[in-house]
Amino acid sequence: MAERNSKTTFTGEELKHIIALVRELESADGSKQKGIRAKLRKIGLYWSEVASGMAYTIANLQNLFNNGTLKLSDSESHCGEVLPSVKMIKKEDVTPLRHINISTDKDIDMYKEDGFEGFIPVAKLREATSILPENAGVYVVIRKSDVAPQFLEKGTGGFFKGKNPNVSIEVLTDNYVTESKTVYIGKAANLRKRVGQLLSFGAGAAIGHWGGRFLWQLADSVGLIVAWKITPGCDPRAIETQMIRSFVSVHGKRPFANLKD
Repeated sequence: MAERNSKTTFTGEELKHIIALVRELESADGSKQKGIRAKLRKIGLYWSEVASGMAYTIANLQNLFNNGTLKLSDSESHCGEVLPSVKMIKKEDVTPLRHINISTDKDIDMYKEDGFEGFIPVAKLREATSILPENAGVYVVIRKSDVAPQFLEKGTGGFFKGKNPNVSIEVLTDNYVTESKTVYIGKAANLRKRVGQLLSFGAGAAIGHWGGRFLWQLADSVGLIVAWKITPGCDPRAIETQMIRSFVSVHGKRPFANLKD
């Protein structure tokens, strides 16, 4: 009798196969489902043990990772807060890295479901930075407008150490990702301090938040939306890196104002 290989923690490669097989089950007829389920068990996923009574769907697979029933073992996902948002993964290029792609208000709800909070316009948040937590975490800046962006030759960013933060309109145009509304992904050891620096820099202060400076050459920068997520016990840098890599895997380049991975 073959040894049973039931488990709840999987590598990234195993997850790719699991997602592909669950997608097959969503549309497979009865004659094929048994064989597909056998392939899942061979990987180690015994669905009836972890999802009794639940249909084989990507949405239910998502929930199993969100509630901690299933986990990733890869070093890049060592932190329990970094879980694969499988319902946002491209079908043609499955990856365990989170895909952040905000294109509608409905998609913003996905950020909220993932634990992000805030979603406050820059103009209002500048007046109330005390609501930001003094915890480590990650944050995102979103441009909700569906209107094509207008760029300023001279933005509102500060001249930190005398350096001009502005770049050419051509560079801004080339960096802008039209199919996504996420324009910046950042990390912080202290969200209140770091996001506060971002906002102050954008208001002309000569302080050290050089990253994200492209934001302040957007004509509507005061209307940008900021959301954040604390990451207890996790390295914000690792999460930020994962989010950016996932973005690149979908769009072919980093978010508009991210100048490095």
